[in-house]
Amino acid sequence: MDGELAKKEHIVYFDYLRAFGVICVVFMHTAAAPLRDSLGSRSWQFTNAFTSLAFTAVPLFLMMAGYLAMNSERTGDYKSVLTHRLPRLLLTLAVWTVVAAAWKTAARMDRSAGVFFSFIGQAFSGPIMVHFWYMYTLIALTLISPVLFLGIKGLSAGGKKTLAVIISLVLAQSAVICLLPAEYRQSRGLDTLSQLKLLGGFLPMYLLGYFLGGIKKKIPNWIIIAAFAADLALIAAGTALRSGAAGEYNASLQAQSGGLMALLAACVFLFAKQNLNRPCRLQRALSPLVKLSLGIYLAHNLVVGTLGILGWMPLSFPMVCLKTIVSLAISYLGVKTLASIKPLCFAFTGLDYADARQSCSWQHTFSSHFRKNGQ
Repeated sequence: MDGELAKKEHIVYFDYLRAFGVICVVFMHTAAAPLRDSLGSRSWQFTNAFTSLAFTAVPLFLMMAGYLAMNSERTGDYKSVLTHRLPRLLLTLAVWTVVAAAWKTAARMDRSAGVFFSFIGQAFSGPIMVHFWYMYTLIALTLISPVLFLGIKGLSAGGKKTLAVIISLVLAQSAVICLLPAEYRQSRGLDTLSQLKLLGGFLPMYLLGYFLGGIKKKIPNWIIIAAFAADLALIAAGTALRSGAAGEYNASLQAQSGGLMALLAACVFLFAKQNLNRPCRLQRALSPLVKLSLGIYLAHNLVVGTLGILGWMPLSFPMVCLKTIVSLAISYLGVKTLASIKPLCFAFTGLDYADARQSCSWQHTFSSHFRKNGQ
C-alpha cells in the first residue's frame, strides 16, 4: 500500500506490518457500527480496545511509505515520480472510485445515471467512501516527496536530528491537546505548533517512518512493550470514559493523526523492526496478502457494507471478529481474482501482471520455501 517497494533490499518486517495493517483496517470498519451501539457493555469494551489498536494501521502504512520514499534515490527524480509512482496511485484510486460509485448508486432507490455521475463528480473534491481518504493523502505526499527527499538529503546530521525533534514535538503537542478537557483544547497558547501539522497531521507521520526505520541502536523490548501497553490503555480507557460521559461513541483519542496514535504505531513499528526481520515460513505465507494489500484496502469497505446491507450487523465482539475474517477473505479472493486477469491487474491492484501472478500464488509461496529448505 505504500508505493514502490525497495528493489535492492526486501524489508522483511514490513511484510508483517502490512499484513497486520490490512487486518486492522478491515476490523476497524467492521467495528464502526457496533461501537455506536451497546455502549459500555463488556463486548463494547473489548471492541473498543481492539479498535484502539486497529487505528494504528494507517499511521503504519504512512510510516512505511515515508521510509521507502526517503531512502530511494528515485524519489529525488520528479520524472520517475510523475511517470511511475503517481500514475499507479491515480489509476487505482480512479478505478475503485468508479466501482464505489456504482455500488453506492445500486444501494439507492434512485439508480439513474445522474446519481452515478454525481458520485463521480464528488470524487474530484474528496473521497466518496470514507476509507479512500488515505489514497488522497498518499497521492499528495507522493507529489511532494521529491522536495522532501532532496531537503532531507541536504541536511547535515545535526539538521536531521533537529527535524526529528520538531516532528516529535508536533506529535507530542497533539497528544497533550487531545488529552485536555474540551474547553481547553482551543487555547492558542497550547496550539503553537499546529501550523506544522501539514496534510491533516500526516506529514509528520510520513517523515517519522524515515527516522524510525533509520534507528541503529536497539531499544530494549521491555521499554517498547511498556510504552505500547500504557499508551493503548490510555487510549482505550479514555475513549470509554469520554463515550460514557457523552452518551455516544467518542473517538477523539483514537485520531489516526494524533500523537497518541503515532506513539502506539511507533511502538508496533519498532518492535517489528527489532524482532521480526528474518524470513520464515509465516512471512512467506503472508506474501499473497501483503502483495495485494492496496487492492484489499480499497475493496474491503465495499464488502463490509454489502454484508451489512444483507443484514449482517454484528453487535458482539466475537461476531465483529468473525465478520472481519469473512470480509477479509472475500476481499482477498475478489482482488486475487482481479489480479489474475491481465487487463485488470494493474488497474485494480497497482501490480504488474507478472509480479502479481508469481507472488500471489499460495502454491508458489510454499513450494519456493520448501525448495529453499530442501524439503
